[in-house]
Amino acid sequence: MSKQKRELKNFIINWPLQSRITYYFTAMCLGLVGLMMFFMNSHINNVREIIANVSGMAMTSQLEIDIALTQLLSTALGFLLLAIVGAALYGVIISHRIAGPMYAIIKYIESLKAGKFNEPRTLRPYDELRPIMEALQDLAETMQKK
Repeated sequence: MSKQKRELKNFIINWPLQSRITYYFTAMCLGLVGLMMFFMNSHINNVREIIANVSGMAMTSQLEIDIALTQLLSTALGFLLLAIVGAALYGVIISHRIAGPMYAIIKYIESLKAGKFNEPRTLRPYDELRPIMEALQDLAETMQKK
């Protein structure tokens, strides 16, 4: 099988399946990191209250600490966005490893139904559904012998 250059449009083979898988990865990531952000914000607000109630602390020191806490939240929010994008890309790549072989298996079954037993198809070594394709090829061999 010749190695062809991948284009972005070739990664979307089965839109309903791939979008659902990508949505699940993204939603899980958003939920987990969002929960982390919620608790982080809650703890940072507690620290701000403690600092505000410390007597004798200079206002400039309080402002510097507040700025540092805000920067901490901003950094965490940046990583939240990065994690969401990463989860979406990961979802597309993983779903491609399922949708691509699924498409090839369906085409192979259609050729078997048409009586074309000598048209084997191969999948990439890392495709998730490779054992199913191999079993189908064994079945085709058995059917052809009978």
